[in-house]
Amino acid sequence: SLKGMQGCKLLFEGKYSIEREKDQLWVEATQDGGKSWKAVQNFEGDQDWGIHQVDLSSYDNSAQLQLRFRLKTDATGVRDGFFLGRAVVAAG
Repeated sequence: SLKGMQGCKLLFEGKYSIEREKDQLWVEATQDGGKSWKAVQNFEGDQDWGIHQVDLSSYDNSAQLQLRFRLKTDATGVRDGFFLGRAVVAAG
């Protein structure tokens, strides 16, 4: 729950190696228990381990927010994919 929180953001530690324009990694959000998901931010290409930030301020004060990471790949090209370390939602 983000009840009473302002300026929310997702901070996560991770790395990815996915084909540009063919594979996609999304951070998605739902407020209806998972019936529908909305892409909040997408990632593609190569990024070494680091801290990544996703703006969640449009969900400030939400009591029902759920987040997920979703990776879509095709059958061409083989890459390492996505690795997630720690993740936290923070305010301000």
